[in-house]
Amino acid sequence: MSKEWFNAESFERFQQLISAINAVLIHSKLRLAGIDDAGRRPEFETSRKYLLAFLEQFGPIVQEVEKDENWVPAGTDPRLDDLARSLADIRRRRPRKFSLASVSVVELKQLLELDDMENANKVIEYLRDLRNLLEQQAHADVISILGEL
Repeated sequence: MSKEWFNAESFERFQQLISAINAVLIHSKLRLAGIDDAGRRPEFETSRKYLLAFLEQFGPIVQEVEKDENWVPAGTDPRLDDLARSLADIRRRRPRKFSLASVSVVELKQLLELDDMENANKVIEYLRDLRNLLEQQAHADVISILGEL
């Protein structure tokens, strides 16, 4: 598989994740505002399941990278590895503006599984940060495919 093809697949996968995050964020924000979102519930559930499956795969990679920054995964998508390294790097530096640095991927997954109002604001913050990381990776994929314009 060519590098351009691989980057195009990575871009598409990250865009699907961003779309799923957006659907969960919209649903969560509407619920917090007291607006009935029953019509979008199926989209929310599908998106939430997609995100949970991603976090299930992503969590162990982040844990390994955090334990050993020189760890080289076997059979792992290199772009997913890059994403994990970006998150681990942010966590090491612990910037105050990046709330996802304060929670593990496992904890985020557990909060997303709960789908409760009590933790909705936290989930919104964490998913917003994850979306920003994904957007940075997707941008890098576009640059590698199209080059700087």
